[in-house]
Amino acid sequence: MSTTKKSVPLKITILLFSILFFLPIFGLSEELDFDLPDLPERLDFNMDKAVDLTDALIALQVTSGMDAQVKLSYYAETEDANIGIKEAISILKILAYNTAIQQTCKQVSLITLMDEPQQHDFQESGDMDCVMFYGELDKYYAIKVENTGTRCDAVIELYDTDGKTVLNSVSEGGAGSDKALFWKCEQDGIYFAKVKHADPETFGENTEYELVLDCNVPLSVQDYEEDDEFSQANLIIVEDLCPQRHDFQDENDADWVKFDAEPGFYEIQATQLESRCNVMIELYDSDEKKLDSAEPRGAGEDGGLIWKCEKEGVYYVKVTNDSGIFDQDTGYDLSVTLPTAPWPSGGMIGYVCDASYYTNGICNLFYSYGKVPGITISIRKESTGAVWNAYYIDFLGIYYIPWLEKGVYTLAANAPGYEEASVTAEVGTLIIRKDMSMKRQ
Repeated sequence: MSTTKKSVPLKITILLFSILFFLPIFGLSEELDFDLPDLPERLDFNMDKAVDLTDALIALQVTSGMDAQVKLSYYAETEDANIGIKEAISILKILAYNTAIQQTCKQVSLITLMDEPQQHDFQESGDMDCVMFYGELDKYYAIKVENTGTRCDAVIELYDTDGKTVLNSVSEGGAGSDKALFWKCEQDGIYFAKVKHADPETFGENTEYELVLDCNVPLSVQDYEEDDEFSQANLIIVEDLCPQRHDFQDENDADWVKFDAEPGFYEIQATQLESRCNVMIELYDSDEKKLDSAEPRGAGEDGGLIWKCEKEGVYYVKVTNDSGIFDQDTGYDLSVTLPTAPWPSGGMIGYVCDASYYTNGICNLFYSYGKVPGITISIRKESTGAVWNAYYIDFLGIYYIPWLEKGVYTLAANAPGYEEASVTAEVGTLIIRKDMSMKRQ
């Protein structure tokens, strides 16, 4: 039996209520060979004045925590976008009912990637808990039993969309041990998981556990190779709840991904870097022309870039390990998201000039006068000691460093014929200006 610590969000609750309330009105026969009245407007989720397969897909996606608008943009361009009411009801029926799984489960509850852990236990002989979730093609999922009681020896079974074909199961570990089932989805659809006790006669005290659906899958399970070349780029979904996990498996290894973009800002991030991973991120258009890049920030340091898309199209990301190291401890998570603002993190910008053109903390540059030739600027994050180079526009005499986390940073400028100059500043969530002056040797 089960209880859920976190209630389903109001939007999803209303959506599920609509589906569950209206399905019995239209009948639940297997054939659906009778005339159907018009479905109520409240099931027209995309408000196109027709209830069809697109609305059914939105229902599935919203309840699973996916971005319905991103997926809808694809389905709206296909011939299958408006199949008809019968098909819509069939899909909605799968969401609410499944006779095969209900032959053994008293109830089937919904679990999503957004949920907090669901609280379960075994309350009677032969007790079991069943959940359903939306699986997306080529995505990796983890169904986990965690924080188990001392008498809880859980068995996890994963079922196909028919509710009766077992795709995988996990039982090893014994009582009191956490367990996880890892799986790659081969087709979009509703899937089912059943958790039961290894000994059906064990129930009651100390049989509690938490059930979690997430995408935290070990690197050994995920496989995005071969992706070493532009032509081998894997698709990465914008705003996906599950980052892709990559690593560098051999010398000169590169990871290529591609994504669909419309005009606007995009943030490409490499996070959860392991100790020997120092990523270089490069962005290309469909003609393999380089558009932008992010300098490495040091081994184990998260990195990324924010880019403004000017034209709709497919864009490519290349990630390499700047240290040239491969094999162990080179893993990282890769994601592409839509930032809520052009600069969700802080940053630094400023001029660098000859000391004779520097007054009250400001560089006063006049055309080519006051600029320092051949300059390089490095930045150091004081809390970690990570060092990387800043962007510098030579003909303007301006440096800039976007996408800085909160903290204290030290800039160091070097140029032939000049003494090294440095400045330390604390960065918050805004871009701050810090000009630098350099004295001649």
